[in-house]
Amino acid sequence: MSLWVIIASCVLLQVNPDRIDLQGLVLDEAGNPVSGARVDITTAAPRVGDGIFCPSCYRDCAKFTRADGVGRFTLRSLDPSLKFRLLISSPGKKAVLTKLIDPLTDKAGITLKDFPKDLPAERLVQGVVVDEDDIPLEGALVAPSGAKTAERRWHGSVDVEPAVCDAKGRFTLFLPEKYEAVDVEVSADGYAGEAAKLLRPRSEAHKIVVPSGTRVVARVVHDGKGVPSVRIAVVQTFRSPEGFFIKAVEQVSDEQGKLTFHCLPASQEYAIFTVVGAGPQNLVLTTKKFLAHGNGQERDLGDLKLTRPLTLAGKVELPAGTTLPPNARLAFDRNPAWDLISIPIAGDGSFFLAGIPPETYTVRLAIPGMTLDTSRLGYQVVEAGSFGIRLRESVSDLRIPLVIGGQP
Repeated sequence: MSLWVIIASCVLLQVNPDRIDLQGLVLDEAGNPVSGARVDITTAAPRVGDGIFCPSCYRDCAKFTRADGVGRFTLRSLDPSLKFRLLISSPGKKAVLTKLIDPLTDKAGITLKDFPKDLPAERLVQGVVVDEDDIPLEGALVAPSGAKTAERRWHGSVDVEPAVCDAKGRFTLFLPEKYEAVDVEVSADGYAGEAAKLLRPRSEAHKIVVPSGTRVVARVVHDGKGVPSVRIAVVQTFRSPEGFFIKAVEQVSDEQGKLTFHCLPASQEYAIFTVVGAGPQNLVLTTKKFLAHGNGQERDLGDLKLTRPLTLAGKVELPAGTTLPPNARLAFDRNPAWDLISIPIAGDGSFFLAGIPPETYTVRLAIPGMTLDTSRLGYQVVEAGSFGIRLRESVSDLRIPLVIGGQP
């Protein structure tokens, strides 16, 4: 049996008109609903113009959902400026990666075919995913993240389709010819996730134990009082492909200003920060680091003091006789925070950014045929097309001079 996925038109969230929902329906070939199919956002790209972030770095790429009992699914509160590539998967089926879907205009139909039964055993990696009590994790996503051949070893994109675990936690991956082994990252609802390296085809199943993770609580305050409705996120500071990186986990403070982050990878260093890329806020948290406790434990960060945000305004100065390309943008990186901040540059070169914490930023822009004029910049150049700036107070006249040069 094969499955059809119909991506329906999106609707605006009433609680936040700047975000949208992506809704869809999962059916089989007979038109019957298929419940429990997993729908992940894998990558994203701007609806208009060139991307200035890596395709999988957008916060929305951490989101997933499942089809309900009548086959419907909803991916909530997405950035309306982006298009999304979805991964649709179900136990016993070959996963399918969609094209980029514009949630404002597109609909798509996708067939998930049955996993073939006659594949050669020497190219099958079989495994079982369980929790710490040895209970199978039905519906866990097993996503390839690296591979090895006789010639090379690499991390990243591989020609191996993801799999979803069945009711007994079992999964099967099919390796192309010349692949000796594959790395995987396992994600499961209510668990911290796990990475497994160099799984090889063999007769017995690989066993992957996924931990429950650790919990972190905190309270955001101003003038000694808890502040509700503040967007705060945590993210691991160690982002090597050798570990399991979950990207930023975002929460909104409750009426008492309290925050709780569940199922985080344990015993790792994290950064906690205000989310700026989702829109300005009246109060912000300067990025701070902390060490999470062990698996099954909780760390209370106590009261975290918020401060008034800053603004940054200025102008990109173009070489004589040149104009900005359509949809030109500036990006602001906040290492160790994981916050993708992108703002438009007006036709006259002006820009404005509000709601930012007082900390250090890397400013990036990429305009074909132009590069930074470092002789007039006045700030330390980090790499081609970017420079660092430390903000202690609002700035109203940041000038970014450009000259002819760089990549066409």
